[in-house]
Amino acid sequence: MKTDKENLNKFLARVSWVFVSICIIGSIANIYKCWWSFALWSVSNVYLIFHNYIKKEYSQTFLFAVYLVISIWGMVDWLLQ
Repeated sequence: MKTDKENLNKFLARVSWVFVSICIIGSIANIYKCWWSFALWSVSNVYLIFHNYIKKEYSQTFLFAVYLVISIWGMVDWLLQ
């Protein structure tokens, strides 16, 4: 019988690939100057904040929180131009 922690780790490992894909799509969209690339990054950053916090990777949690602020800043700046 698997523990709750093992089940959570398995779930996070699977879901992480979805958010990795979202990050990559966001990067490609940014190359093509699509404003919504920042929205994709914001979504993936929220997940990565959660993921790293659960894993007790607090420096990574902080890093993705900063990335979230930067991606929101970029999206707002882009939309106002």
